[in-house]
Amino acid sequence: MGRLSIVLLLGLTACALDPLERGALTVTTSVNRSDVSESNPGIVQVSAHNMSGVPVSLGMGSSSCALSLWVLTEAGQRHPVAGRICTMDLVRDREVLPGDRRTESFEFDGSVAVDGVVRRLEPNTYRLIGTAADKGESPAVEVRVVAD
Repeated sequence: MGRLSIVLLLGLTACALDPLERGALTVTTSVNRSDVSESNPGIVQVSAHNMSGVPVSLGMGSSSCALSLWVLTEAGQRHPVAGRICTMDLVRDREVLPGDRRTESFEFDGSVAVDGVVRRLEPNTYRLIGTAADKGESPAVEVRVVAD
């Protein structure tokens, strides 16, 4: 019984030392304009910076779609931006190495994907959030969708 307790304690200690829980991956989102429209979209950059001393895996999948951009509505719904095209390559593991930063750019004109259908948001102010798989989320930045 004593050995089981020691193994369990070591396992719990190792989990508590996960660098991601200490904020190893910092995600930021920035947009180049405060007002966007269909004819005048904004460029949004999502960056993930690995502040730890170990590689951080973003999982498997397309090498061009490791980061994501979401729009939060007033109703609390979260929708991905529309128009994202990912490459067909499937990399074994998408990692951000210690000290490295990964940045992806998105064009945002006020369109989101809702259940696979592209929908145009009503003119209003919305919050954008960038994510790095399930490893981190940026603080929200505001952008106003305006009519053309």
